[in-house]
Amino acid sequence: MSELPSTHVDVDAWVEAAADDPGEHLVRRVMRVILLAVARSQRLNGTMVVKGGVLLALGYGTDRHTKDVDFSTIRTVQDEDVEEIVAELNRALETACHDADDELFCRVQKREMKPPAPDASFPTLRIRIGYASKGEREFRRMVQGRPSTKVVLIDLSFNEQTCYPASITIDGHELAAYSLYDQAAEKYRAMIQQTGARRDRIRRQDVYDLYRLISGGYLVTADDRARLLAAMRHKFAARDLPCTRELIEDQEVAERSRSRYHLLQDEIDSELPDFNLAFGVVKELYLSLPWD
Repeated sequence: MSELPSTHVDVDAWVEAAADDPGEHLVRRVMRVILLAVARSQRLNGTMVVKGGVLLALGYGTDRHTKDVDFSTIRTVQDEDVEEIVAELNRALETACHDADDELFCRVQKREMKPPAPDASFPTLRIRIGYASKGEREFRRMVQGRPSTKVVLIDLSFNEQTCYPASITIDGHELAAYSLYDQAAEKYRAMIQQTGARRDRIRRQDVYDLYRLISGGYLVTADDRARLLAAMRHKFAARDLPCTRELIEDQEVAERSRSRYHLLQDEIDSELPDFNLAFGVVKELYLSLPWD
């Protein structure tokens, strides 16, 4: 494993790019506050590693809208104090709002563990962040201690291995982040895990996200492909899953990825590419990795 350099991302430019859409602009302001809160917290930064759709949008220009901010941690839930994480996040959000966007009110409203079993190996802590802007009815509700109906979700996945540590810079603070290779490797693993023998779950977004990365000129060099395969083997092994060239040929992977794929049109700004085209590009890259 090797460490990749910090990547500067222009979070402010990403926020302002949605200025013509008041609802989306407000969501991005909230996401900026969340990222800054984690980056500035000694307790949270390093424990919470940002990944997912927000990171893809910031670092690689993807256009899929999301109301989730995804993080992972290498630590197990049994080794962490979940209540302490939630309390520190609440404190960090209050400070970040005050310092960086004092028109916003952001607060933890609810948290739950999925699955709830205390001995789960790979659980996710889902945190609902209520938010509002000054002048809104929701702002007055929050000031009075009531929950907001406007929510951004934080998902913190436990026991997730990272092959190539990376980071992004926000307001001069370094925030631990997935590398491009870990991000893509996790999406390939999620695609494979859809199959009935492994996981009964539909993941319509992974094919699109991978397609956007590949068609955007990422993951195209021999070094890129070698690093991607190394990250895939690392992540598959962490879940006791095989990692072989033949896995992508399972027809169920394509069928489950196709399910509800068309609904992505409501989540993106561009025209949704034909599924067969997108999956073909994603499959071709997988097969072209240096398996031997």
